[in-house]
Amino acid sequence: MRFLNNLNRGLALTLALALFSAWMWAQQTLPAPVQPQEGPALASHQAPKLEFETMTHDFGKSIQGQNLKCVFKFKNTGTGVLDIVRVKGG
Repeated sequence: MRFLNNLNRGLALTLALALFSAWMWAQQTLPAPVQPQEGPALASHQAPKLEFETMTHDFGKSIQGQNLKCVFKFKNTGTGVLDIVRVKGG
């Protein structure tokens, strides 16, 4: 019986600690998102602009395990330098 009392106390303490931690986490404020500028300041800024020849490709029917390859051609049509930092296939 004593074991059950200690177990109940331990569970109650764990639950209280979890609820308190969740409440503290919920009180944190997130920084406001940065809004893009409008007007002449943005118009005079040199910015890259990425344009793709095509945005999709249909491989049609394929066999499971078959290696498929597609090349998406693009170019920078903007006035700024385009730096490609991270690429992730989907």
